[in-house]
Amino acid sequence: MKILIIGFGQDAKILTVILKKSNIKFKLFVKPSTDLSKFVPEYLKRNEVIFGDALDYNNLLDATKRFKFTHIFNLAANSFAQFSNMNFSQYLDSNTKILINLISLCNQYKHFWLYHPLSSEILEKGKTKLNIIKPRNAYGISKTTELYISQIANSKGIKIFYPILFNHESCFRTGKFFTSKLLLFLLKKNEKELHIWNTTSIRDWGSGFEYMREVLNSAKNKKTGSGELGTSTPYSVSDFINITLKVLNINYKIVKKKNSRVLWELEDGRKIIEKERDIADQKRILIANKNIVKKTFNRNNFIHGKNLIKTLIKEFSKYKNNI
Repeated sequence: MKILIIGFGQDAKILTVILKKSNIKFKLFVKPSTDLSKFVPEYLKRNEVIFGDALDYNNLLDATKRFKFTHIFNLAANSFAQFSNMNFSQYLDSNTKILINLISLCNQYKHFWLYHPLSSEILEKGKTKLNIIKPRNAYGISKTTELYISQIANSKGIKIFYPILFNHESCFRTGKFFTSKLLLFLLKKNEKELHIWNTTSIRDWGSGFEYMREVLNSAKNKKTGSGELGTSTPYSVSDFINITLKVLNINYKIVKKKNSRVLWELEDGRKIIEKERDIADQKRILIANKNIVKKTFNRNNFIHGKNLIKTLIKEFSKYKNNI
């Protein structure tokens, strides 16, 4: 198995670490402007990196002819939801063109296997099955377009696997994401206050390393079509904060403000503060999500809750020089 990895976000970094430890041959295909300094030389050698643009089919074709890959992981632009809202047309054009280029490559080299992850943002809130498509934002619309392209490619005999991966966390998440933002705030102690949104919002949080190992197993078996990957155990943002504080043995008290926002006062004087929100709407979403999610999630026995938080803390310590 020889793998081509497109992009260098969280999942690509995790996969790079896993492949390196497993002695599986791979090449990382990234733009020339990509900063690889924290991964070279520990997890990357310069000759394992191909600089190019996946929007240019000839760049991909040239890399394929030189290195004779068998598997492609398209891990570019899978979490740039904020960017997708600001530059939606450019974002949609870019993502779909990269996918079409990779499918064209697989059509030319019939033995290729392509992994292209989707997002739960394409689904009606609280649902987990692909027969209930209702994208929630610009990012979800882009991923819905990619779903239909993937389905057509699969029906034409292209070996493509396009599962939905629910929230999967690691130390390689950027500080813009809630789990990393919370853990960095609690572990580094550089700031006095952390401001967050919607503590009643519910997510299915899993381990990025665990999910990518599962995806790699799918690659070895050349699984095709759709699928879902989740822990089956949803937590609210508030749940996640409380569990994390307990795992870190941080004493705290919860204060309810007059506007119903929640405030966590920590023993060292720092605070976690909920930003203003529509309380009535959030309560409605909370009840709906709890009733739906428990009934529909597949049970895959992946780590979650306290065990996930302990895993993330270990990762932040182990890979602190690579973050």
